[in-house]
Amino acid sequence: MRNIENKKDSKLNKKILVIALIVLMASSTIGFIIGFGQNNNPKDEKLNYNGIDFVVNQNGLWEFKINGNVFSTVYNPYELGEIPLNITISSRDLLNKPLYYVVENANNLNAINEIIRNINVFIQRSQEVCLNAEFCRNKDLILKDCSNNIIILKNSKDIKIYKDQNCIFIESPLEDQLKIGDKLIFKIAGV
Repeated sequence: MRNIENKKDSKLNKKILVIALIVLMASSTIGFIIGFGQNNNPKDEKLNYNGIDFVVNQNGLWEFKINGNVFSTVYNPYELGEIPLNITISSRDLLNKPLYYVVENANNLNAINEIIRNINVFIQRSQEVCLNAEFCRNKDLILKDCSNNIIILKNSKDIKIYKDQNCIFIESPLEDQLKIGDKLIFKIAGV
């Protein structure tokens, strides 16, 4: 009788072991496929633009170096070719000077944060200000004029980028502002 019970227990243990191995192998295969898919990111590459190497860093941003300064942007220059940026600006225009910005609403902050994070190596400091009553989301902010370096982000249906004295006006749909911000970073950095 005991011999029969031991055989049943042995068969049951073998079945449990086989099922456990199948589950382990299947989960390992699925984990490998998921992990492989994540590593097969189309941004997972290197590229060269105007003699400058761009590589995707651990945060998924395009990283490049110019004159020892490291920059990182969401987009690479090839992705932004269609955006018109016909203004003149360089790092020398901003060097050791404050950079002020005006945003229409908090949704515009992604683009301005991207710009400031990258050009912070050139500027003295950054601060939100008001340009005039039209461009002021918080009346408690100080008032500046275009004799100062100011970037103004405004939501608009069409893309319009222009410069008036030291003010750079970026009027565009919200979804394009980060792209325009990256294009401005490339222009300032000398890409």
